[in-house]
Amino acid sequence: MGSAFAIGCQCRFCRARWQPPLHDADGPDADRPGSSAARAGGASLRFRRAAACLLGLALLAVAFALLLAGGAAQAQTSVTLVSNTGQSEDHESHHSSDRAQPFTTGSNAAGYTLTSVKFLSSGIDSSKTALRIESSGTNNKPGGSLGTLTLSHDGTTTTGTTTGIALDANTTYFVVLESSDGSNTYHRTRSDNEDAGAAAGWSIGDGSLWDDDSTLDWDQTSATSLQVAIHGYAKNNAPTVANAIPNQAATTATAFSYQFPANTFVDAATGTTMTYTAT
Repeated sequence: MGSAFAIGCQCRFCRARWQPPLHDADGPDADRPGSSAARAGGASLRFRRAAACLLGLALLAVAFALLLAGGAAQAQTSVTLVSNTGQSEDHESHHSSDRAQPFTTGSNAAGYTLTSVKFLSSGIDSSKTALRIESSGTNNKPGGSLGTLTLSHDGTTTTGTTTGIALDANTTYFVVLESSDGSNTYHRTRSDNEDAGAAAGWSIGDGSLWDDDSTLDWDQTSATSLQVAIHGYAKNNAPTVANAIPNQAATTATAFSYQFPANTFVDAATGTTMTYTAT
């Protein structure tokens, strides 16, 4: 892990160049404005300001680089984390009954953010259907809502979207489909396989739970799984400072560089490389 800075200041202080005196600084005009002594004093002041400016830029560059690291963690693109929609369909059900499909997240230490869920469906009335993500509770049944998704339908696929639901690593959750409209349909599969391309460690549970009396006690089990695709991204938390960065000295009008020690930062997103650059 390493970083380098090369800072060249172009402010009026750093561009200043001292001119040799035209007269003896000890003469009678030594203190007169415009005299060589006054000019030399002004040049000295400009160089002191330039040195302070350069050091300030170095500190700002470090702060700016750390802000960039934090910002990069937010710039994530959603991908398919796990899906079984490519598996063979076993049954198309009218879902006046409620369905809960378990899935398990991967091992990314910082966790994940879920952004959408798609499931195969021939038709749905979103005004009579709710799609939620729930935690796993007692007896491996849904244990509480983590967020409700907004539904849309394109003829073959129903999509639920959200601004983001946080998921922990190596944890089982449920996609819960609750409906009061018997004309809605969803597709199920008997395959226990996931489609190729799943994120590392992610899986969809073999089988599902259902309930037909609106009590949501999930007292019925099925060997079939709801055909779903879960989308989101692995979180990349910004690194934190583990060991303070010592003060550094810089020389006026000279390039400044600094190599961070390997133990300066702690990053929950293992396997990543941090690069800091400022000019």
